[in-house]
Amino acid sequence: MMIKHFEHFDKQLIIITLILLSVGSIMLFSASSHYANETFGNHTYFFNKHILRILIGIILMFFLSIFDYKNLKYISTILLIFSFLIVMIAHFTSDSKTSRWLIVGGKTLFTTSDLSRMTLVIFTSYYLEKSYRYIKDFKRGFLPIITIIGINLLAIVLQPDLSTSLTIGMILSILLFIGGVRLKHLIILVCTTLPFILFYIWLQKGYQWQRIINWLNPNHHLDAGNYQSSQALLGLGNGGLLGQGLGNSIIKFPGLLPEIQTDFIFSVIGEELGFFGIILILFLFVWLFFKGMLIAKNASDAFGMYLAIGIVLNIKLYVLINISYVVGFLPTTGLPLPFFSYGGSNIIITLMSIGILNNISMKNKFSNIKRTIF
Repeated sequence: MMIKHFEHFDKQLIIITLILLSVGSIMLFSASSHYANETFGNHTYFFNKHILRILIGIILMFFLSIFDYKNLKYISTILLIFSFLIVMIAHFTSDSKTSRWLIVGGKTLFTTSDLSRMTLVIFTSYYLEKSYRYIKDFKRGFLPIITIIGINLLAIVLQPDLSTSLTIGMILSILLFIGGVRLKHLIILVCTTLPFILFYIWLQKGYQWQRIINWLNPNHHLDAGNYQSSQALLGLGNGGLLGQGLGNSIIKFPGLLPEIQTDFIFSVIGEELGFFGIILILFLFVWLFFKGMLIAKNASDAFGMYLAIGIVLNIKLYVLINISYVVGFLPTTGLPLPFFSYGGSNIIITLMSIGILNNISMKNKFSNIKRTIF
């Protein structure tokens, strides 16, 4: 039975995923081994946890590959409410200043916004399919979905995690535009919310405000606020065209670039693999993007099309934003690089998304077979 399912998998999609997982795991081990040994006395501390999460993610990916994705729209509201409650539970039960993680019994289970990100894409995709007749109408189509999205994103902002909230907002805005929402409605939304976002950042005057100030003044505070950014650029520059060789990064040594196994792993990739190595990895992400868009184009229903687009946009925007802040094009946000950065919930949610994408592709094949027969 399992072999029968494997036969219908989208082999190209699975191959891309496995290559990204393999290269990502190798680079994670290279980036984290010295820090892991110094902190935990074990070179493979982060690598072992990463592999365990990959195994969990692959199991869930397989399950969602054979689970009919069309059933997701019938439970999309329940999934969204559940993810919202998880975010709020984490917020009100946290003892620290940040409440991004669900902690049970002193153990961190997962980043709650990752779950929201997935359920919001599912719910928005279903809403676009269900409301296509009046999606261009402001009151009947646009306002209800924006209100629902806004409430969920506000909960993430309060964690506080403004960068994740804004990124999810970008993903869903693009999805809504593709789904038929009027551009002027989205422009009104941006013009209305942007002043509040800027006021919130200014009012907090915390790390978010400081990150913007540091970004606008890249040559100042190189020993403090801009330390990570300047070190990341040094690592990339040290890589040159061909890189220093796998395992030979200098910037990964403890004390030189904090959080290198999570937020700034792209700097290690650039230093060890060089410009050509970066191009090859970017090619894999571009390949995944176009493969996903092809699956969306051939989807057997509107829900599958929007869902595939949302999944692909999700991965693509995270890649673009991570790379952009590492090279200094954007303020540091702390968003992970999919398949590469250390972080349990991110890799698991990414693989679950690939499973859904695979299932949509499988349904496309069955639909084509039916058209051929009948």
